[in-house]
Amino acid sequence: MRHNFNKKSFTIIEYLVSILLLGIIVFGGMAFYFYSNQHYQTALHRRVAVELATSKLEEIRRTVEEIGINGLPCTPVPCEVKEEVYIMDMRGTSTVSVDNDIPDSTNDYKHVKAEVTWTAGGPQLIALDTYIYIAP
Repeated sequence: MRHNFNKKSFTIIEYLVSILLLGIIVFGGMAFYFYSNQHYQTALHRRVAVELATSKLEEIRRTVEEIGINGLPCTPVPCEVKEEVYIMDMRGTSTVSVDNDIPDSTNDYKHVKAEVTWTAGGPQLIALDTYIYIAP
């Protein structure tokens, strides 16, 4: 007796291979999603930290332009001011330090540095510094 097998159906091996390939594709896509999401969060925290440090420097610059040396966040120079800040859902520290005049300079410039630190998968740091002219 002759068996007439239907040639249009898939075998179990073909089903297993297709499920394996689909699993590899889905797993790779999920790994890419989690990897990119982690880096997106880190970039977002860094952007907020840069904005915070920039706003601190601009606030000091604007205040010094308005009222002179008393606009510095601390005196006598050199000095440092620390405060707790929140970067979205992360707690961190903002540090503003003011150093003495630039060596070998006849103008009255102060070196102002703003640092923002936080912990997100390890210690993170953003530091911006500038020189501010203090009119005599």
